[in-house]
Amino acid sequence: MLYSPIPDKDDEEEEVIQGRNCKLSRVVRMICWLCLGLTTVFLLVIDKTAKAPSESGESFAFAGISPNQTRVYEDEKRIFTALINQLGIENRSLAPFERALLPNGCPASIQSFFQQYRQNYPKDNSNSAVILHRPNPGSGISDRLIHIISLYLLAVLTNRRFLTFDEEITRYLIPSFDIRANRINFTAIWEIPPALDQLDHLMSPQASASPVIAIQYMYGFTHRLIDDTRYGFGSRLKQIGFTLENVWGCTYHSLFMLRTSALLDHPDYIPILSKLLQPSKSVGIQIRRGDMYIDKGMPLPTSQNMNQFLIDSGVYRFFQCAMELNPTYGYLMSDDNTIREAASRLWGNGSSSPFQLLSIILPKGVGHTHLASGQTLDGSRTTSHAFVEQFLFSLADHHLITTSSGYGRIAALQSLRYTEIYSWDVGSQNSACASSTFSTITREWSQI
Repeated sequence: MLYSPIPDKDDEEEEVIQGRNCKLSRVVRMICWLCLGLTTVFLLVIDKTAKAPSESGESFAFAGISPNQTRVYEDEKRIFTALINQLGIENRSLAPFERALLPNGCPASIQSFFQQYRQNYPKDNSNSAVILHRPNPGSGISDRLIHIISLYLLAVLTNRRFLTFDEEITRYLIPSFDIRANRINFTAIWEIPPALDQLDHLMSPQASASPVIAIQYMYGFTHRLIDDTRYGFGSRLKQIGFTLENVWGCTYHSLFMLRTSALLDHPDYIPILSKLLQPSKSVGIQIRRGDMYIDKGMPLPTSQNMNQFLIDSGVYRFFQCAMELNPTYGYLMSDDNTIREAASRLWGNGSSSPFQLLSIILPKGVGHTHLASGQTLDGSRTTSHAFVEQFLFSLADHHLITTSSGYGRIAALQSLRYTEIYSWDVGSQNSACASSTFSTITREWSQI
């Protein structure tokens, strides 16, 4: 279904799910914003109560863990759950952050593993070893998250504090504890260069002896930790209950969840949220064409056959495979607006398609994909779109992703669905709709 950024009256009348209007009422919106206001108050308290940097010659300082931050995180979960419940969907599907609390999502042993880390988080700033993440301005959203999650898991395993200077990520994702780095004296830091063997650098004698290990860019290595035999991480993680299938999703959900405000800032996504939460089968489709197609993409010829346009663009296979899975709904996110528009004309609302395609044409283009081209996050609405779309993608039952992209991959793994993931690149000539193994998925592109 193709939604305009500002739905007109006819569109609003069409969006009725099980006899109820799926858009939030004004009263519910006001209640949600009131709750968010209370959350903001909590965050202000955190800012004022965080321990200030010491002037006694300590080599580094940072915000101490605050029980208030954990409370804010838990309150955010309750607010988000209340928002979802207000949609009135009978027998709705669980959101991934809800699934993470169940044994078939993340086993109790894994939940306890992260909970103990937060409870035992060192409170003495002067004697605490640190793993510090410094964001690379040229990294996109998925790369930043891959860096953060990998380092966070290693910090938990080695009982170090995890801190990050990436304030933009926490603008849209709320952390379960305070991970903000306030100030760092870089003379006390062991710097690790970008390389495939960064795990070995992180475990080197020099790093182990350093009070602060800093790293800016890295390949993901959560899968390497699962397979590790050199440092004993693999056997320990497997004993806890980690597998290649759950290591990314469970680690992610122990640290982050989408801020409710990010979703409420884009009410045009609420109808899509409603449909993806229904107990109907759904499939997520992520198509990454490349930097030359970002922004508003190439003009879409109104007279051209849409099927042929998608074939010529090298992406028709994604939709062909999606239809073979026989879903009720398909959710599309792409870095090319013309792909969104062409697919919506073919399979959107009002078409005779056996499944209904859900997608939104972004009025300012898919600007968040510029991040991989050297531009920094700017706090714009296009950036918040990216986090909301990843969340919606994670709601789908099955996922079709672009191999040479991390954006759809991490969203699929965050779903904790443990169902098939299909991965191939734009223009691939292989016509088979065959799923990839989790072992393959975790090692593709920048890995996880």
